[in-house]
Amino acid sequence: MISYKVSDIRKSLDKEKLEKEYNTNFIGHFVYRKLSFYITYIFLNYNISANLVTILSIILCLSMPVLVYCLHLSYLYVAFISIIFYLLDHVDGNIARVSKTNSLLGKYLDSFAGIFHDICFYISIGLLIMPGETTDYP
Repeated sequence: MISYKVSDIRKSLDKEKLEKEYNTNFIGHFVYRKLSFYITYIFLNYNISANLVTILSIILCLSMPVLVYCLHLSYLYVAFISIIFYLLDHVDGNIARVSKTNSLLGKYLDSFAGIFHDICFYISIGLLIMPGETTDYP
């Protein structure tokens, strides 16, 4: 089993990608990317694959509208799951780069996860604003 360091994870990200992220995704660059290095370190040392992290993200996304509808959870739950999703989206990319396990399946799975998140997010918001079906708090 290969042991990885946080510095290995940071070095795997090329400068061009970092610069593009800095210019287009401020929160992603300064919040999600920084946190993702440490979470990636944990996942890599437990030998969790990038595709497994992406599948976990899809399951989390599916939980959004289901739990909002069944348990009448609030906007905070939807926001929390979205934050976790974007963090895991950075983590799966880091894992694939560091472990050199990039694959066509992973690329399509990651794209699907992003689209699926958007769909589940808007369904959840729709369920929250639907009259008579929401909780009394925002």
